[in-house]
Amino acid sequence: MDDGQLSTLSCPDSPLYLAATMKVASQMKQMGKLNRSLRDKRAKLYIIRRCVVMLLRWSD
Repeated sequence: MDDGQLSTLSCPDSPLYLAATMKVASQMKQMGKLNRSLRDKRAKLYIIRRCVVMLLRWSD
């Protein structure tokens, strides 16, 4: 990358800067969805694990 492109990327009004910012925002949004999905799956596994332990320890 030459100095002209570098100065263009550092200028907030440039199209390249806006495109790079939008790309980063999109990636962060995808990471947020992934983190939410992982949190939901961990919560479900926690509930299942607690139920299995309860059933194993349960006696009349």
